[in-house]
Amino acid sequence: MSDETTASAGAHPSASATPGPWLSIGMKVIAPNGRRSYPSAKAICSVIPYPRINAAYKEAQANATLISAAPDLLDAMHSVMAFFDDDGRQTIVMEGNDAWQIANACARAAISKATA
Repeated sequence: MSDETTASAGAHPSASATPGPWLSIGMKVIAPNGRRSYPSAKAICSVIPYPRINAAYKEAQANATLISAAPDLLDAMHSVMAFFDDDGRQTIVMEGNDAWQIANACARAAISKATA
């Protein structure tokens, strides 16, 4: 695997991962990078169903959908974690905070994309 698609353990994945958004098309995950046609988009991965039966294909498509949400989920976690210190203590008041409302909406949208 290239450095572009892998991250070392403990490293921030966005330092070497392909930037989002990612999209799933069937069992493939792509990064369109502003391109409008599928062939010119960057391939992230293909999910291979095993065994090759209908249930495995549906599961593979669900896995591709989950994988395609990875950049959104990472962004959402960064937004949420901005409210906590390194020890997990809340450092910013959430209630009535516009930034918290945005982080909350970002997290909900990412979860929705991952489970669509």
